[in-house]
Amino acid sequence: MKALTSLAAALALALPAMTVQANDIAGIKLGMSLAEAKSSLASSVGGLKIGNFVDGKIETGIYGEKGKKMLNEGEGVIAYKGDADGIWVVGRYQYIPVNQRFTIQTLVESLRKKFGKESSAEIPNGKEYGQWGNMIWIYGDNEKLLFQKIGQGSLICHTYNPGGLETPSGFVVDIPRVIPSDCNKTYNASWFVDENGLVKNLSVNIIDYSLIRKAIERREAQEKAEKEQKVRNQSGVKPSL
Repeated sequence: MKALTSLAAALALALPAMTVQANDIAGIKLGMSLAEAKSSLASSVGGLKIGNFVDGKIETGIYGEKGKKMLNEGEGVIAYKGDADGIWVVGRYQYIPVNQRFTIQTLVESLRKKFGKESSAEIPNGKEYGQWGNMIWIYGDNEKLLFQKIGQGSLICHTYNPGGLETPSGFVVDIPRVIPSDCNKTYNASWFVDENGLVKNLSVNIIDYSLIRKAIERREAQEKAEKEQKVRNQSGVKPSL
């Protein structure tokens, strides 16, 4: 009974983000401004050092972290906006302390409670050290859930992530460089288990591709307008023959 009580207490500490609304991680919702994200992160997850990412003089994202990933401790949260109208990528990596680890079944149930039925999943049995698990939710138009069977057919919402944002302590969240056109949002969770079959680290990220597509369309329209203006400006110039 004492062991069960300890496990319940550990789960309450380790899974705070699984009880909030399904379009957020660590209190940060897709579409938020950076100022809103900072405030929400600070109030949702205690003990984080919060900073920002800057491109030139423009703030493009924020992060919160504690501990160091290379030492297998702590956690990191990253939210990225870029030139979109709101935050379109949020990611959280957690290294779970030994006395707060939980079963794969408990994690899966918590994820389904937060996000609903997944589009696809690879869920290990937890009987071998280092087993990896993954669940993904893919949404299309009108928030319709799209289903994908692993290993069957072409991948839905396929993208390419050659790199990402990294906090000073080494926590990384991938930022998609190729934006898919066949989906609007994805939620993704992956984890590894320890020698007891308990989850030792957990990574969860959410992405709203519709927000960045709007920014890309706006950027391309502006570039087109600028090129057309340059041509008009030179319309009266003639070659010297």
